[in-house]
Amino acid sequence: MDIPEWDVARYGLAKTALFPTSCFFAILIYDSNIYSSYYLGNPTVCSWAEGRTDIFIRGTDGGVYHKFQDGSGATWSPSQTGYESNISGVIYGNIAAVSMFPNHTDLYVLGLDNACWHNWWDGTQWGSWESLGGTFIGDMCAVSWDPKRMDIFARGMDNAVYHKIWNGTDWLPSKKGWENLGGLVIGGPKAVCWGPDRIDVVARGTDNQVLHKTWDGKVWQPSPTAWTNLGGSTISDVTPVSWGPNRLDLFAQGADNKFYQKSWDGSAWVPPAAADWTGLGGGTWLSKPAAVAWGENRITVAGQGNDNAVWVKEWNGSSWSEWKSLGGLITDGPVLDPRGGERAAVYARGADAGLYVYE
Repeated sequence: MDIPEWDVARYGLAKTALFPTSCFFAILIYDSNIYSSYYLGNPTVCSWAEGRTDIFIRGTDGGVYHKFQDGSGATWSPSQTGYESNISGVIYGNIAAVSMFPNHTDLYVLGLDNACWHNWWDGTQWGSWESLGGTFIGDMCAVSWDPKRMDIFARGMDNAVYHKIWNGTDWLPSKKGWENLGGLVIGGPKAVCWGPDRIDVVARGTDNQVLHKTWDGKVWQPSPTAWTNLGGSTISDVTPVSWGPNRLDLFAQGADNKFYQKSWDGSAWVPPAAADWTGLGGGTWLSKPAAVAWGENRITVAGQGNDNAVWVKEWNGSSWSEWKSLGGLITDGPVLDPRGGERAAVYARGADAGLYVYE
């Protein structure tokens, strides 16, 4: 296996010959464990400034834990393997984290009462958890296209998709009310914004096909409760990314455990037929695809290979690279740093249930 060089300056660890990293995790030839305790589910990674990385995890006690790196090459705080626990809370599932503006982070989680709960970092301290109501299954999804705008999506107990807005002043339709967007879905809805007042939402339908819905700035398309069927046959949540206006790339794990892509090029879906998706090669996978769009026409995709290593593939604007192993021995799907880059960091849970980073 081709082992990449570990970034000692960034992570401040001694090289020991163990695993790779990158908002992916890896088994490089060095131990890059950045959380010594056990955690559940997938880590959540967000950024509100160049060089700033915030990681949130759900501990085995169901609590929310946080660590951050403030600047490229900086050490992790509160320590290399330590986490802040002052956010507290007891939750189900993974954490949705998003930043509307610098030095501000909002968290959305599924509470033990199956309602959506919200907390926030105001630049100085964490607030107190507040209930936003609802009765949901699975993880929350949150996106922001303006410093005073937040859109949250969740799957209801009736398997429809629900939506709530923060407009900078108020929660809409109300603090504990939600807008029903229809649909009949499995898993969690995922959303992405490619411009002001534009949102694309995708979800896995109960027939395992991919459903799509768009907010065009005025109304939901194709209608407030209808969805467009994009075909496919997926066994996991769909991953949407956008690298520019009027551009959308969707990634999914097919029923054959292979990765597939479908793209909106500004005027049409590619491949054009609803049932057709483009295979990304690389054999079969043990996780859904993770993806991040960065720069002009650049995309990085990562997955957990059937060897339990972290694998990555990159789109350079005209063609896909071959799959590259970052090594590692991971037990769940990797998560990519949202900033992307030539050596996007990858985070994942290792065989010891600790958090590892690979580049």
